[in-house]
Amino acid sequence: MKKVKALLMAVVMVASLAACSGEDNDTTDNGNGTSDETTKATTTASKDTETESTTESTTTETTTDETPTQASGVWEVKYYVDEFNLPTSEGYVTNKKYFDGTYSNSATTNSDLKATVSVDDMVSVFLFKNGRTQEKNSLSKDVDYDITIRTEDGTKHSVTGFMASKVGDRILIDENHTDTVINLLSGEGTILFSIVETARPSSTYLFEVDTSNFAEMYEEFQ
Repeated sequence: MKKVKALLMAVVMVASLAACSGEDNDTTDNGNGTSDETTKATTTASKDTETESTTESTTTETTTDETPTQASGVWEVKYYVDEFNLPTSEGYVTNKKYFDGTYSNSATTNSDLKATVSVDDMVSVFLFKNGRTQEKNSLSKDVDYDITIRTEDGTKHSVTGFMASKVGDRILIDENHTDTVINLLSGEGTILFSIVETARPSSTYLFEVDTSNFAEMYEEFQ
């Protein structure tokens, strides 16, 4: 009986040793104090981190916005067209959008005014009453204007101009004052135009001109 018990105990011990051996094999040390399970977990985490890093890097590169270069500034160069409506080599500098201002006469005061300034070998001023009706001269004689230009430092410059008879649709700065006006437009900041009809002082036009980038455009035009 004692021999049978001893034999059974021996069998149990062998079975226990075999079980312990199996568990040790599942968590075998790699020689650096880290088990296979830990190594697998670390490797998986490392791969996940690497994947996330790669994904972030790829996302950053593909979502970077590249803003296209756009023309900026108040002034631009345009070109006259020929009889086929094709651009010629003759150009001029003009403002992209209307300059805002007011006009007054015997019938109205400080009404809405839009103005355009164009420069080639001459300086032309186009006036639009109420933002749409272009000022024209239907008379059989030229209409003269006294023009005062005020710079930001308060300096006032007096020049003259005229609107041609019958077909006139613009005020032309007199030739002897052209360089003066171009030099003022080539400066910095904002300048004010005050235009008074010589024969009818009650007819006045006042508008503000932003000179930003005029000098650059005029140089390109030249």
